[in-house]
Amino acid sequence: MLNLGEILQDIKKATKISIINYQISPTCGNNINTTYKLQTKDSVFFIKLNGPLLIDMIKAEALGLEELRKLSSLRIHQVICCGATNEHSYIAMEYIRLSGLRNQSSYKLGQQLSQLHRHHQYFFGYHVNNNIGSTPQYNNSGHD
Repeated sequence: MLNLGEILQDIKKATKISIINYQISPTCGNNINTTYKLQTKDSVFFIKLNGPLLIDMIKAEALGLEELRKLSSLRIHQVICCGATNEHSYIAMEYIRLSGLRNQSSYKLGQQLSQLHRHHQYFFGYHVNNNIGSTPQYNNSGHD
């Protein structure tokens, strides 16, 4: 049985939304994380779970998503909260309903990715290490 009690409390604390009546349903995930859609009366959230020892990976993802939101014209999930319980590390974020590319959406996506890659900084790297899937990415700072 999935126990999300502590996670639901963190979402409630972060959003000030009452989470009394809700539906939780699994989403198509991958072989790294288990993912769920949490539907409340007023909101929908996306929850990603992993083992409790992988909290650093989850925190790095949350930091990366927030950084992308600041820099990007792309639609990036807003992180609601992240943390760890005895059973899971987790990240909760807004739920974005995805659909296939249509009309000019692939062209627009290409333009938005191009804009993102125009961001400049005076050094190479990032202030935290992260993962691409389960592969560690070491982000030592250095001059370009």
